[in-house]
Amino acid sequence: MNNQINNVCDKCGLEANRKTCLLKYGNEPMMKKFHTSTYHKGKCNCCGEETSITETRDFFYPRFDLFNIPDEALLQLRSDIDRMAYRETKIRLEKLKNKYAKIS
Repeated sequence: MNNQINNVCDKCGLEANRKTCLLKYGNEPMMKKFHTSTYHKGKCNCCGEETSITETRDFFYPRFDLFNIPDEALLQLRSDIDRMAYRETKIRLEKLKNKYAKIS
């Protein structure tokens, strides 16, 4: 879906950036968009509204496929990802310790 979305309105860009940050970092974005953007009149590729639009890069190339997912679900997924990464890291670290303990 992101390939088709090049120009967006502020409303869609800000929401996509917010949802992306919730999934990626588990927090609201520290910076919502670039302070300087070039706008022109056109149709938002996300909501279809005829308004002022700018490029998706001005919102840090967010994911527009997260719009319909509730914030709680994104935060739960972020938590699950962190938990799986911690468990996987712990397993790999133990394997490395065992491998290099045999060498020394």
